[in-house]
Amino acid sequence: LLADQLNTIHSEISDLADLYLALSLFAVAAGLILVVTIFYMLAEERVKDLGILRAIGVSRSRITGGFISEGFVYTLISSFAGSLLGVAIGFAMMFGFVQLFGQTFSEPVRATGILLSSFTVTPGDIISGFSAGGIATFAVIVIASYRTGRMSVVDAIRGIAAQPKGVAHRGTATASSLILLSLIVTAAGYLSDSLELLMLGISLVILSSFWLIFRLSGRDVVAGIAGLALVLFWGLPQSWDVFPRSFSYSYYIYVESGIFLVSGGILIFFAAEPLLMKLVRGSGRRRGMASLRLAMSFTTQKKVRTAISLALFSFVIFGIVSVSVLGSMLDQAAVQTVAKQSGGYNFVLYSGDGANITSTVEGNSTLSRYISEASLIYDTTTTFTAGGHGLFIYPLVGITSWNGSSSFFVQNRYRFYSYLPRYASGEAVWNAVRNNSSLAVVDMTLAGVKQGDFAQGIRVNTRVGLGQTVTVYGINRTEREVTVIGILDEFGFQGVFANAALMGSLGLKRNAYPVLFIRIARDVSPTAASIQLRKALTDYNPVLLNLNLIAEQLTMDIDGIVEMTEIFIAMGLVAGTAGLGIIAMRSVTERYQSIGLLRALGFTRKLVSFSFLSEFIFIALSGSAIGVVMSLINGNIIAGRLSSLLTFTYSAVDILLLVALSVLLTVLAVLSSVKAVSAIEPSASLRYIE
Repeated sequence: LLADQLNTIHSEISDLADLYLALSLFAVAAGLILVVTIFYMLAEERVKDLGILRAIGVSRSRITGGFISEGFVYTLISSFAGSLLGVAIGFAMMFGFVQLFGQTFSEPVRATGILLSSFTVTPGDIISGFSAGGIATFAVIVIASYRTGRMSVVDAIRGIAAQPKGVAHRGTATASSLILLSLIVTAAGYLSDSLELLMLGISLVILSSFWLIFRLSGRDVVAGIAGLALVLFWGLPQSWDVFPRSFSYSYYIYVESGIFLVSGGILIFFAAEPLLMKLVRGSGRRRGMASLRLAMSFTTQKKVRTAISLALFSFVIFGIVSVSVLGSMLDQAAVQTVAKQSGGYNFVLYSGDGANITSTVEGNSTLSRYISEASLIYDTTTTFTAGGHGLFIYPLVGITSWNGSSSFFVQNRYRFYSYLPRYASGEAVWNAVRNNSSLAVVDMTLAGVKQGDFAQGIRVNTRVGLGQTVTVYGINRTEREVTVIGILDEFGFQGVFANAALMGSLGLKRNAYPVLFIRIARDVSPTAASIQLRKALTDYNPVLLNLNLIAEQLTMDIDGIVEMTEIFIAMGLVAGTAGLGIIAMRSVTERYQSIGLLRALGFTRKLVSFSFLSEFIFIALSGSAIGVVMSLINGNIIAGRLSSLLTFTYSAVDILLLVALSVLLTVLAVLSSVKAVSAIEPSASLRYIE
């Protein structure tokens, strides 16, 4: 049973792969944001040409339609290429999983053969992937095209942002409509028992309400308050439990929380930016501060562009750090779970000849150098009743006093969740069970204690509490009553634990399965002890469960999944740096004349280049900081809600390396643009017309 319990954690890991898949959606989000960036920049570059088209009579709908048609062609080409690339990446990831789990079951070659023979891609798979990516991309393009088409002739020809009449009025009406829609979504989530929908509605209420206040007041601080409200709502564990009843939710709620946490962080950034500018301006005339002030002023002038750039980095960094944090927590949980459920033992040995095999282990001089303890118990399944409820079937564990002081009663390290107050300690509880066959302890499952998502195994409707009497039924209608005096803080080894004399009095010992719990000596490796055990016990053909190996394999499985998921999400980091590269190239064209003025005023090539580079490094660092902070907040929520076995932990070194990598990729992406900026001559730039 213990072997089955521990091995079920492998299946739990595959369930948690769904959470990794959900977190990988942030890479998809980065791709969609990149599409928005490209079309936003494309519209800005063509704004004068589009203004001329409007002046000669081309309608807004025709301009919008032209953009949509162009985007449709891009969508078809990119979706087709992406679908084929997705198949290749899918095969590569599956190959990695097969190698990982093939090693787990010592059959990597066979597992690879199964993959090669069974991996199939149907036309439906291609079509569904093509459609999903194409529809999402095309929807973004339609929205961007509609915004591009809403421009006046004069503003377009002058090359400035469109200022249509009635914006304030329409913005107020739109915000009011969104509040109403958000309330409807909130009500739908409450009525449908969906926590995702409920918290989505509340988040939209927060955003739309503060947007309405912003439209009426025009104060930037309102955006910061809205962002702070989102972060507090999603980031405080208490916020998830304020509702009058519990709601159902899936792993995808953590994606939802990530979106709103990052959005809140970006809003806080823009609200705090004026304060940061004041700090930079107040720094005096220190070397390089003029270039830094200039770099930061550009980020405040182009808020939409800055927001897009921040979102690119924030979402990707959020996804990577979240996966890394979750992997660290699962690694720790796997090791702690195996250690906790093993009771301090290294091996569990199953054999049909318990007495003889125990004598062999205890009497073998070679094994004595490797084994410090061997405790014998008997495990069987029988029928119980408790508290007037119906019959239920559950394991009965009979503990022997084999070898006196080395008995399981004395040497096991299983902790108690609770025990009757008349016993001073857990040792006193075990001693009472040892001396009285009418006393017993039970595991957490039978006691009805919530163990978390890793807990699997035998489930019963009956719940047994402290001090309760349980009736045990044996052979030939024999029955005995035992009193529960303790509840073990474990679920891996299930059963009603009692003196083996109880099992004998019920006639059950003859049908029980002997199990030997073995603890190795200090400074002895589990591998060496395992080899010696198998040599000494060859004649008994035992089943030997290596608990240390299970813990190691679990962490390997988790690390493999984490690494492959991180690689997939890291593709979004490439999209983020590509987006900054596009923005940098556009910025060179936009600022050609202003850079020439700076050169004419005495700015050296080095200062101009430093200012330009500092702007994008500042965006990369800010976006990375938002992503890291929000992912740590989200990780703390996951640790508290996903399983009681998870403890919030993270690797600061890995996070710093990731931030450094994002900055390095940013520098590489904008390097060509920085060189172009440094080459601008004042005389040529002042005569330049875009």
